[in-house]
Amino acid sequence: MTNDRSPRDSLSEADQVLLDALVSDDDEVFAEVADDLFALLDDTLALEIVGLLRKPQATERRRRLAYALGPVLEAAHDAQSTSADAQDALSGNQFMAPSPLTREGVIAVSDALEAIYRDATVPGDVRRAVLETAVRAPADWQEGAVRAAWGSEDEAWRLTAIFAMGHLFSWDFRAELWQAWRSASTLERRQALLAAAERGLVDFLPEATRVSMNDAAVPELRQAAVELLGALGDESHLEALASLARAKHSLAAEAGEARRRILSRSDPAEDLAPSDQL
Repeated sequence: MTNDRSPRDSLSEADQVLLDALVSDDDEVFAEVADDLFALLDDTLALEIVGLLRKPQATERRRRLAYALGPVLEAAHDAQSTSADAQDALSGNQFMAPSPLTREGVIAVSDALEAIYRDATVPGDVRRAVLETAVRAPADWQEGAVRAAWGSEDEAWRLTAIFAMGHLFSWDFRAELWQAWRSASTLERRQALLAAAERGLVDFLPEATRVSMNDAAVPELRQAAVELLGALGDESHLEALASLARAKHSLAAEAGEARRRILSRSDPAEDLAPSDQL
């Protein structure tokens, strides 16, 4: 007797409805489900989503599905990387969300993403989205992939590489990030600041301070600089941020948030109301 069951037969009825929506011709139906995937994914459904990345859907849809997996992979990886002692200490924390994927699920999804990344028949934009998603759960193969992307003459691939460098802490990309910061491309410079903030590279603080206070700088670059100050700055940066926050400036809200983050690190027990931040 043969087994005629397909892999989808093991899915729940609700998961099958979700998958049908993700291949629907109705863009609104697709978008509604894609926006909520983070709260819905488990091991089985995540692998089904990865399978859709190979299907002949529009490239932008496939990119969107790949990116939807990123927060899930990162949350699961972070939860599973926490030491047993730390998990015990946090077990009573009502805000500690359970891992959306099992350890086996993370490995399976990561392996499947690697296979798609290496498949030259998959559109480049999808492969870039897959790499940007995969680095949320770092694996050995990703270092070579990121270095290859950084060596590309295609700016889109270089931007993917810079983004990925912000997530792969096991490898030293400091020199590459400084090269990106010195680039003629505003997009690469902006992404370099964001990646430096992710990696905690405090040697970028002087550059970020200078750019944040430069009225002639490109707004997107200034915003990234303010974000870096909020992530890595200390009390010596509060005055500069306060001046931006007080002014009727496009960066006022971001500067106020950056200042609040610095103050909260100075006194973790302090809970500042918005009116108390300046």
